[in-house]
Amino acid sequence: MKIELCSAHLDSLILAQEFNFDTIELCQNLEIGGITPSLAFQEYALSFKTFKTHVLIRNRAGGFVYSDLEKKIMLKDMENSVKLGVYGLVVGAINENKELDLAFLKEIKTQFPDIDLTFHRAFDDIQNQELALESLVDLGFKRILTSGGKQNALEGKTQLQKTITQANNRIEILVGGGITKENVSEIIKFTKTDSIHFSGTIPTQIDSDSLFSEKISLPNREKIEEILKKINSFNSFKIK
Repeated sequence: MKIELCSAHLDSLILAQEFNFDTIELCQNLEIGGITPSLAFQEYALSFKTFKTHVLIRNRAGGFVYSDLEKKIMLKDMENSVKLGVYGLVVGAINENKELDLAFLKEIKTQFPDIDLTFHRAFDDIQNQELALESLVDLGFKRILTSGGKQNALEGKTQLQKTITQANNRIEILVGGGITKENVSEIIKFTKTDSIHFSGTIPTQIDSDSLFSEKISLPNREKIEEILKKINSFNSFKIK
């Protein structure tokens, strides 16, 4: 079983190392679905040698239909991340018809032919996921992060099972979205997935004595450990 931690906080990196995660998806502002992390945060993540760092490229919250200027900025973000030495990029873009933005995705592949590419949960906004999967295989993407077209992977488990069957090991299907200790066993049993992605965070109010106090998603050691224990029952993944 491959395990990826969605990491948007410094403590996530420490926990990813402690619990021997295979990869992380590095981002910031998880409360809005995650956006591209700062270069300094990326550089710090790369100082950890026990996991592979995949960087989310997303310059704003909301959907995944981007303007030409937004695409230009994202390509520059990709260039900067690749120069730092990240293992992979996590990208996604669609058009107004809820189809893959093939022109942009081909441009990414052309500019960064050797980087490991994950297509993120923009996949869940696509109408014809079967066709999109075949296109991503043809483009050379390594994996797709998806919740089966639903808000969370439990609700999307039927579509996830179909997607995993269609993929047939030609592209990794990374199952993520609302993974908890209560539902992860059912999701694994039903979908037969061998790749799980989760953040293990809880909403936490910070700086309560400040005028700028905010509720943000912080990694929770106990929550991460409980999910890993459930996953451990399906494979040889061991918690240190």
